[in-house]
Amino acid sequence: MKSSIKNPTQDILCPLCNSKSVKPASAINDDSFYFCDDCGAEFCVSIEAGSSEYYEFNYGADGEGYGDENKWEFQKFATDSKKFNVRGRLIDIGCGPGEFLKVASRCGFDVFGVDFNELAIEKARSCGFNNVKVGALSDIPRLFPGVVFDVASMFHVLEHLEDPALSIKEIKGILNSKGVLAIAVPNSRRFFLTINLRKRREGWDYPPHHLTRWNKDSLSKFLMSQGFEIMEIAEERLETIGQNYEFIQGFLSFLTSTGAVAKVKKDQFSNHEKQQKNTLKFRILKVAAVIKTVVLQVPVIILLPFLFLLSKFVFLRGVNLYVLAKKKIQ
Repeated sequence: MKSSIKNPTQDILCPLCNSKSVKPASAINDDSFYFCDDCGAEFCVSIEAGSSEYYEFNYGADGEGYGDENKWEFQKFATDSKKFNVRGRLIDIGCGPGEFLKVASRCGFDVFGVDFNELAIEKARSCGFNNVKVGALSDIPRLFPGVVFDVASMFHVLEHLEDPALSIKEIKGILNSKGVLAIAVPNSRRFFLTINLRKRREGWDYPPHHLTRWNKDSLSKFLMSQGFEIMEIAEERLETIGQNYEFIQGFLSFLTSTGAVAKVKKDQFSNHEKQQKNTLKFRILKVAAVIKTVVLQVPVIILLPFLFLLSKFVFLRGVNLYVLAKKKIQ
């Protein structure tokens, strides 16, 4: 069977470990993904990351992509910061409206944040966070001149970056000699993909949203190759009623999705129609999505006890993969 991937693998190097041992992983439209046999990561080529306009358009000030302060990875960091006695000055890269900053602040950290979504930064400032600024990772030395950080956090940012290795190098430059890095990414071994009957991923796991895909092995190998020592690495487990409910709701919604809302948003962003939420077509689709969510509650409630019981006996991986690492002493 002829591959739908256009780029010949002999011309492709893994951008994470420079290996030539790569092979086609998957394709959607014209976006090519490859799998590296050496480091285990997936990556795409010839794709640019989403711009600040892209994220302002899709996320707004506090879009669902940012989540809230109860997110599993946020609470995992709160627990680990006490376990490993991590403290001091923390900068959250991609801080959004400041949900994680709330958690870190309660843990006693002196918090800073950057995000190139200006709407989200305005929301964070309205929550009382003064040391948050509009910008990218590379802007941090300019935005906070002379400031050295004890901790850098980067939750669901790494997979968005065009050059992860360069970004980690930049993070090392703003951390002190014993600095700690906390990262969360989507787990490419999540249970969702194990039972995915449609044989495709969630819409958010493709470019220009996500440019790399990570598992426990590839993420730890990558960070160690960049001069970090792994302190803790963990996969989210579906355990609670809430986690199992959200999983079933999301899975059934995905199975019944037509992609109409996403297509309208993509087309209108491409056409620079920034007021897409005010168009009649978009409003109708949003109402239809709400109706579908209500209708799906019946099968969700029926399936919930079975999945919850299964999760007590089988490790069902959730979406998140989390790692806490520290700079190796030179």
